[in-house]
Amino acid sequence: MRCMTYPAPIRPAVARRILARSAPVAMLLAASAPGIAKAAPYSVTLEVDGQTYSRTFGSYSEAQRALRERSIREIAPNYTPRSSVRADVSIRGLPATVTRVPGETALVLSVPAAGVTQVFSGQSFADSTRQLETFARGQGNTEELRKIYDAIAANSTIDPVIGNPSSLQGQSITADHGAGTALPGDLGRMEPREAGWHFGISGRLGRHQSNDFDTTAYDLPLAVSYVFGADGPELFLDLPLSLTTVAGATSYLGSAGIGLRVPVLRREALRWALTPAMRGGAAGSSEVGSVGAAYGASLTSDLRMALPAGLVLGIGNTVGYYETEPVQVGDYDLRYDLQNVYYRNGLRLSRPVGSIGNRPVLLGVNVTDTRVAGDDIAVRSWQEYGLTVTVGQAAPVQLGLSYLDGRNGYNAFRFGISFGF
Repeated sequence: MRCMTYPAPIRPAVARRILARSAPVAMLLAASAPGIAKAAPYSVTLEVDGQTYSRTFGSYSEAQRALRERSIREIAPNYTPRSSVRADVSIRGLPATVTRVPGETALVLSVPAAGVTQVFSGQSFADSTRQLETFARGQGNTEELRKIYDAIAANSTIDPVIGNPSSLQGQSITADHGAGTALPGDLGRMEPREAGWHFGISGRLGRHQSNDFDTTAYDLPLAVSYVFGADGPELFLDLPLSLTTVAGATSYLGSAGIGLRVPVLRREALRWALTPAMRGGAAGSSEVGSVGAAYGASLTSDLRMALPAGLVLGIGNTVGYYETEPVQVGDYDLRYDLQNVYYRNGLRLSRPVGSIGNRPVLLGVNVTDTRVAGDDIAVRSWQEYGLTVTVGQAAPVQLGLSYLDGRNGYNAFRFGISFGF
């Protein structure tokens, strides 16, 4: 967290009205404050007449209630209606302040990382509060609100929509790459693909860490495909679903991707296919205080080469373009509006190592590199190192373990199991 200089104290009535009536501004007051130890995503630090009180919270609604006047009295025993009150706040790691100049009716919203300072100056305090609420709903200066959401994406490693590998966009490019290199039941080898329907279901548990937060992710990717003739073009639909939690705050993520895998080369020792795909999805929750949508398109190249000793080398390259879309929820128009290009490149090496109960066993290792261009996000690149064990060929069962290492102190361990049939 960076140090900040705050303009003037905020009166408790200001904090109460802001949190009670304005969801987006309440988000600013519902995340970890500067100086709070790594744990919860939401916290509030109050300074009341020179004494400081800190609280952490597991959900947006709990944090919202923290700055109501009754809650301030419970947190700060020295509070009175004439007390000087200052709130140090942030939005999922992004510092911000809301202050009232003593003796005046104006309110000042300051978000330094976004370069935003908004003054709401009405004829009365209530009038200024209404102006702030209008801004927070996206009905006022939407350009300034967009800057705030851009700054969230550039700084927060737990935003559910964009900015990190477990976000909606991060999982979307991962799903596109996976569909282009390993559709349901595909072992990544040189055998021709059987005609007809193929189905896949997976389960994965991931533990993600960054400099500020710990996140647990539960993934349930579902997929179905149809091959038009033996080793022919393959149309697919995949539905990666996820649930992530940060100290009890839960987000829900989901997308749908459709594409066509087109074989280009089908030789005995060399196979190559291209897969164009389109995808759209949404993520967020009321607990996190955020919701957004993303859509885009990608192209994946999958090249496989047979090597001596039963080894097969796979080279997968994906380029994808994704946009986040502003989402209107009730009276609120949330200002995600980002455009990014993702480059995901990987190597896979597999080899038969025996059998279990007459079912062949395949051991694989893989390395994947992901880089992001375009609008600024918190984790602009990450690398993954994985190990897989696959049992069976007609209806394979695969166990996988991987480690992810990214920028901004981001890393993760993932364990998964998948079934193809």
